[in-house]
Amino acid sequence: MEQKRNRSDAYQALFHEIAFSQEMLGIFSNNDSISSRLCPYQYDERLLDLQDQLKTEFWRVVRQTLTDKQRQIVEMTGKEGLTQQETAKRLQINQSSCAKSLHGNSTYEDTKSKSSYGGSYKKLQVAVSLDPKIQDILTKISELREERW
Repeated sequence: MEQKRNRSDAYQALFHEIAFSQEMLGIFSNNDSISSRLCPYQYDERLLDLQDQLKTEFWRVVRQTLTDKQRQIVEMTGKEGLTQQETAKRLQINQSSCAKSLHGNSTYEDTKSKSSYGGSYKKLQVAVSLDPKIQDILTKISELREERW
């Protein structure tokens, strides 16, 4: 009797299971562990420090670049993790106003083209790309990852 083929048969052969004893896994130091080799960015104090610096500089750029209302909306959605609906409710505005503040507004001058303008995300993208402190931190993070990998 022929066995029915499963959906997983197409990829099942791609996986191999190899057993290792706890003693064998334990011979690696923390810096040279299997986990470190599979995910080299897992824990590095320098990388964590750079990420903290990046967050600090990003919020500095937010304060310098955006209007008060845009900053409030970005902080509520970014820092506090609120949805647009929750943010709008807290600020007593429409959810569409919140979305337009983040993403910008679109105009349809003719049926073939759509142009967008404004929006916190677009403003921040430009500001971050021009900010020397942030670019320096991003370069250091990239170099550190290259060194680790």
